[in-house]
Amino acid sequence: MADLAPPPAAVAAKKPLTPEQLLNDPKYDLHPFKEPTKRYVVFSSQRTGSTYLCRRLCNVKGQFGVPSEYLNPVNVNLLVPRLLPGAGQDGKTVGAGRYLKMLQRARTTDDGYFGIKVQPQQLLGLTNRKKNGALEFLSSFDRVVLLTRRDKLGQAISGAVAATTGKWFNDQKEAELTDAQIDTLFPLIARNLSRYFEEEQLILSLAKTIQKPVFSLQYEDIAADGEKSFRALVNFLSDGEDVAIEEDDSFAAVPEKPEGLLKKRIRERFIQFLKNE
Repeated sequence: MADLAPPPAAVAAKKPLTPEQLLNDPKYDLHPFKEPTKRYVVFSSQRTGSTYLCRRLCNVKGQFGVPSEYLNPVNVNLLVPRLLPGAGQDGKTVGAGRYLKMLQRARTTDDGYFGIKVQPQQLLGLTNRKKNGALEFLSSFDRVVLLTRRDKLGQAISGAVAATTGKWFNDQKEAELTDAQIDTLFPLIARNLSRYFEEEQLILSLAKTIQKPVFSLQYEDIAADGEKSFRALVNFLSDGEDVAIEEDDSFAAVPEKPEGLLKKRIRERFIQFLKNE
């Protein structure tokens, strides 16, 4: 497994945290630190509903850990200097195993659960792009959650808008783009389509060989009934036990989808572009 790059000396820590980065704040550390007894991983591409589900899990009091995208390089750069003081400051890489071990101790809830969200590109980067390494990483967890999305064009458009606007966290507000700006998104949308298809093939192929309990969800099901999907996920993580949960909505912000008018416009213009109209 590859090491993590050394963090730049606390530069990012001086900037205001975005909604995506907020869970890196020390106030989300769970004291006293403890070793996990139940570990799960949410493995998904971008724009598949993972943030919604993971934030809901974060809000469950004392249960299911604080699942977040802890292998995102931005998050690593915020967490390593704090959880591993002095690590990487000599220019050397930080051992991924050492980072994850300390991270688990800081983000395990009283019920012993630790959760992490991982994207395919992050996992492949960690395992030197070796599929066997990716399988080994996922199999090291007690339970594996896989998220995919049927509507690849919608996923590609959503990813392109987020990357262009820098707004990855939905807050019900539509981004504003002119037709000319929309047209500049087309190459990125095309690249995203290819990327997300490849990532789904990786996710599905690994799902066939993982020898651990696996739970699969699709974005469309989450969008249609978020509550039902969340309850099904809780049921999976708790091994079918009838676990009572209490959510604290003030702990972590849960994304709220905008109406979708912009993405509808982009879809129409992109399809017209493909038809050469």
